Amino acid sequence: MNINLTRSVKASLRVLIMSLAVLTQGGLESFAQAPTSAPSPPLGKDVPATSVTLAQIIARQRETISQIRSASGVAVWREDVYTTSASSVPPLRLVHFAYSTTGSVNLIIPWDGKTPIGRLREKPDWSKVLAAYLVRDDVVYGIKPAQLSRDGWITATPYNPAVHDRNPLVAFRIEYLADERVTLADLYASQKEMETPPQIIPAQKGGNPRLWVIFSNPRTPGESLRYLVNPSKGYLTEYIGRFSGGRKIFETTIVLGKAGNTVWIPARRIKYEYQPNGTLQRRSEWYFHTLEVNSMLPPYELSFSYFHLPPEAWPQKIQTNAPK
Repeated sequence: MNINLTRSVKASLRVLIMSLAVLTQGGLESFAQAPTSAPSPPLGKDVPATSVTLAQIIARQRETISQIRSASGVAVWREDVYTTSASSVPPLRLVHFAYSTTGSVNLIIPWDGKTPIGRLREKPDWSKVLAAYLVRDDVVYGIKPAQLSRDGWITATPYNPAVHDRNPLVAFRIEYLADERVTLADLYASQKEMETPPQIIPAQKGGNPRLWVIFSNPRTPGESLRYLVNPSKGYLTEYIGRFSGGRKIFETTIVLGKAGNTVWIPARRIKYEYQPNGTLQRRSEWYFHTLEVNSMLPPYELSFSYFHLPPEAWPQKIQTNAPK
């Protein structure tokens, strides 16, 4: 699989870089409340200095994530939109997943917040399944129920980095909670396109060291993209905020935790997106209900057996040999 920047990420990156150079113009009540104030880095002429470079931060982040060789569990995904255009997709969803270095499985289903989660995967209502994928040998197998089809439910397409990389619908990864779609590593790789390099500013939070990484442009005061990194927790990011003209465009808070008391991971992520008038437009949240990291995955885990497919899911000619 190609680990270079994909076309879709490059396109998003170009938009972000341009915005740094040119100043541009549902749920419960508790879910609609965004943080009252964002963390503030020490800005100005007399900011403290540090010898840590962005290259070193990226290297440490990659080292932390690379410790995750396999994982399985259930992630809860909630998305609330506070505009007049309501979505037909249920706001609360479960992402059942498992992956290793050789493949992955994904099953996304709506959740009412009450039904036992394990039972939903063992006997899914396929009429309500939002997405189901098996990735193996650089092939993406999509599972979509189709009535009266002789070809079954399964389609196979070549793995396309522009479509499938960093796509939690197809192949969820723990690191998806660690950053935005345009990652800090993507921004680092594109420094040459920026008029000024990012600032690295040391800070303190609760008596513990932090590092601010700030992308900005002196020609457009008030436009910035800010990352708050925790060196003591694998150099993972705890906060991301984008600001324009004195207002917040979005902000993301990330809670870090340890998996199996060995690997630092992003355990929970909440993102707030704002309308031009400053009101909250969208709130999305991800957290793990269950999670196992670097445990031995049984052979059937990364196969069609994971989905408990009914006989009609298979092409008619092989239904008699379909696995149980």
